[in-house]
Amino acid sequence: MQIKSLIGNLNQTTKTAEAKTAGQNAPAVPAAPAASSLDQSMREVVSGLGSVKEASAATVSDVLTKEAQAIEAANDERAVRRSKIAGAAFAETALATFTAAGEAAEKMAKEAAAGIDPQTIELAKLAQADPAGFLREVERGFNEQRAANGQDKTASDRELRQYQELGAGHYLNGYEALKQAIGR
Repeated sequence: MQIKSLIGNLNQTTKTAEAKTAGQNAPAVPAAPAASSLDQSMREVVSGLGSVKEASAATVSDVLTKEAQAIEAANDERAVRRSKIAGAAFAETALATFTAAGEAAEKMAKEAAAGIDPQTIELAKLAQADPAGFLREVERGFNEQRAANGQDKTASDRELRQYQELGAGHYLNGYEALKQAIGR
């Protein structure tokens, strides 16, 4: 028996019940046979569905699996698109930031170069042109300065001793003056 005939039986049973309550003089229809026929119809449909259910379960599972795979693929595509968009946005932002930093660095370099002594610039050019010759000149100048400092060192040591002796004398004079003021 099919589901359509089962629904038809349900409709017929409902109409019979409505007619019974609507009319007082209506002939009595036994409820048991209608219910039993309905019950039997339901049992036939349900027993028939058991075999169909097993056969179509694989089909429903396959359809749901295919749908799930399609949804997953669509989600993967969306995720890839979102990643591409995010990557492009990051790259554009990084490029803009690096460009701004480069421009700021160039501006700072120009401002710093404007305040450099021209003689220092000449020395830098000389060092780039002949690094070995520049190194020799620096060593020669260093040695000359060290020799000059050696002569000056003895003079500065003498001056330092004089200041130390003068400071010690002032300290002792102050100490003596304090002793006399206290009376000891």
